[in-house]
Amino acid sequence: MRRGWLFPLLAAVSLAFAAPLRVGVKPAPPFALQGPDGRWEGLAVELWEAAAERLGLDFVYVPTDLTGMLDGVAAGELDLAVGALTITAERERRFDFSNAYFATGLGIAVPARGGGLGALLRGLLDVRLLYVVLVLAAGVGVVSWLVWRFERRDPRNPEGRDPRWSLWWAVITLIGYDDTQPSSLAGRVVAVLWMVASVVGVAALTAALTTALTVNRLESSVSGPDDLYKVRVGTVPRSSAAAYLERRRIHFVPFPNLDAAMDALELGRVEAVVYDAPLLQHQALGRDGVRVLDARFEPQNYAFALPSKSPLREDLNRVLLEHLQSQAWRDALYRYLGER
Repeated sequence: MRRGWLFPLLAAVSLAFAAPLRVGVKPAPPFALQGPDGRWEGLAVELWEAAAERLGLDFVYVPTDLTGMLDGVAAGELDLAVGALTITAERERRFDFSNAYFATGLGIAVPARGGGLGALLRGLLDVRLLYVVLVLAAGVGVVSWLVWRFERRDPRNPEGRDPRWSLWWAVITLIGYDDTQPSSLAGRVVAVLWMVASVVGVAALTAALTTALTVNRLESSVSGPDDLYKVRVGTVPRSSAAAYLERRRIHFVPFPNLDAAMDALELGRVEAVVYDAPLLQHQALGRDGVRVLDARFEPQNYAFALPSKSPLREDLNRVLLEHLQSQAWRDALYRYLGER
């Protein structure tokens, strides 16, 4: 049902915006994304286009990034910004916001490590484990060479002339015990030292192997925001997630966009990505190596951004309030987010 105020409102807004509006937009699936045909779509895009149609507004989309969107609206170069824009006090000082149209919060994406053969291989290729193995292998080589040097001239041990015997003895002594021992005094000194070193070496190997396999069986060392201090975190600068991390004194690796941050997460360059929860969930759908934790924190609201004192703001808010209560909006929420 049309409201009585809508007809004069349309006339007033049309006069105020005779030229097409410049609407900034950036990829933020599922709120704003560009289809194969180049057309923009998404939850926020559909909401804006429905409002623009009700208000009789012509507009053109201006693709940009987050920084360009914020600066463009603040400078008046853009008449509106559409997407997953969080209302913050800092941004409110630079420009205005419409009424909020979506309530959400921050989320955390982590590697989706599971058990099985993949976890076993990752554990066996752990750097610390390989380091211990290399040290022990070097020890076996050095000890076998020393024993061979000392034993090859000792007539009491004819086997000592064969370097293969000394190598076999060094390996067996590392993991157990052999009845045959060096006969020379120097060889026995080396044997005692090697036996002591073997106890330490095997203990180090066991600890490294246990740690490597245990860590790679766990899905993540991050279970919530309190764990972010312990890991390497990535996010997009100037985002609400970046502001949260800065307030908490959590260092983060900056990435130009969420795609780049999630790529880095899959490659192991970071151990967690903090960003808007619905955007993380949408990104994780096509990435088998990533999952989003259930934890939600730092509640926030999305809205459209407008230049300060924009004549469009009041009229836009009225139309938004009506549309957010409509069945069309509920259908859109279900299509893009699965919310009923």
